[in-house]
Amino acid sequence: MKTLEKELTNEQILKQAIEKAVANGLNLNSFGEKVHKDFDILFCDIITDRYFSDWNCYNFIFSHDFAKAFWGERYICCECKTERDVKFYCPNCLERRYHSTWQHHLQQMVLEKEPLQYLVKFL
Repeated sequence: MKTLEKELTNEQILKQAIEKAVANGLNLNSFGEKVHKDFDILFCDIITDRYFSDWNCYNFIFSHDFAKAFWGERYICCECKTERDVKFYCPNCLERRYHSTWQHHLQQMVLEKEPLQYLVKFL
């Protein structure tokens, strides 16, 4: 997690979030974009402009494809929120209940008044 020295605009947050998700394997074709996978990262500015209206932005950041690429497909302990690569008992609290990391963060982001600001701590 990087420390951001200056506050980012919502558009900058969206652009950096898209760049991170694309770098982690997000296929923009799943959003109807006709982009060759090797060039996804080059189109982040264009995609950001297209999705920056409030409605499109929220459709984008709340999609399962985006969340899986942005946060990854690890697991998070329901009790202590420790992230792990496997579903097994948690060594910290011995809990056996896990959620997918991306599902956990989507649930948390839905509760935020400013969902784009929630993404900042993961850029």
